[in-house]
Amino acid sequence: MYFVGSTNQLPRNLIAVQSSTPTKLLGIAIGLAWLGYAFALWIGHRAGWLMEPAAWDQRLFKIINQADLPAWLDQVAIYSRDPLTWIPVYLAILAWMWYRPVPHAWKIFGILVLAVILSDQCSASLIKPWVMRVRPCRFPETAANARILVPCGSGYSFVSSHASNHFALAWTLGLIFYHRWRSTGLMIGSLWASLICWSQIRVGVHFPLDIAFGALLGMLIAATLRAVFQASLRQDAVSSTEAFSYPPNH
Repeated sequence: MYFVGSTNQLPRNLIAVQSSTPTKLLGIAIGLAWLGYAFALWIGHRAGWLMEPAAWDQRLFKIINQADLPAWLDQVAIYSRDPLTWIPVYLAILAWMWYRPVPHAWKIFGILVLAVILSDQCSASLIKPWVMRVRPCRFPETAANARILVPCGSGYSFVSSHASNHFALAWTLGLIFYHRWRSTGLMIGSLWASLICWSQIRVGVHFPLDIAFGALLGMLIAATLRAVFQASLRQDAVSSTEAFSYPPNH
């Protein structure tokens, strides 16, 4: 394989050639996934499946919400959905990143914060006002017999911001550190986010479809931000190579 340019440009061109094809394919895959998600939302909204919960969605909600489980599991559901419960976990992750130390810790921290902000805004400020689905604790067909363990809230139900936010956080962290943790990080993060998602149904404030689309939204945001993070690292590598290849003239 030949590279165009002078000998000093060889490292820069090598980085560009080695990373361009996988990066483009990943970008196309993520773009198609976003299109598929948006198309599913559009079809569901036009057909009325999102505003009015389907019969299967209501049945699945009743199965999860009204299952005869030990009382301590209800307490787990109540506390696991509370963001304050997980503050020690967040602090432990931050402490590990800074005292390890983890390369690009500040950049990773910024990406994680951005993941939660984007997820929360997309779910709460864009999708919920557009779909306007009533929560199961207020929906006539489910509210009468629902086990409502927390205040119902005044917002809409679809999609679940809890699901999108926590899957965005878990998957962004798992994808960024995939080279260290492999699939274990994603599995643990998914189980943690799934516990919070189950809790949202168990306490009576979300339908299962709210959870599913919220989780997918969080995963898509995580995949997108991970690609952005990787692109920024490659750009840093190119910039460092340029600085090394072109020393200042004396």
